[in-house]
Amino acid sequence: MCAVTREILNAMLPPKSWQDFTGKWQRMVKMTPSARNDVMELEDALSKLLVDHQARAKAICHVREKFFLLVFGKTTSTPYLNMHL
Repeated sequence: MCAVTREILNAMLPPKSWQDFTGKWQRMVKMTPSARNDVMELEDALSKLLVDHQARAKAICHVREKFFLLVFGKTTSTPYLNMHL
């Protein structure tokens, strides 16, 4: 993909930068669509996090809400980008 596409991606979903004791990091949207296996691995990781943090299966659960926002923020960006680029 071209530099213009990267500029559009960065404008819609800006890269996140941070620094910790291990070094300086930057996270950005990848330019290629996710594979089915990537989505399945993400689902497994989410399920494990929900169990480890004792998220409730029903009713309002702030733990579940936090993790779902994190995961769906990642997965919803790919279809959006495929439709608009």
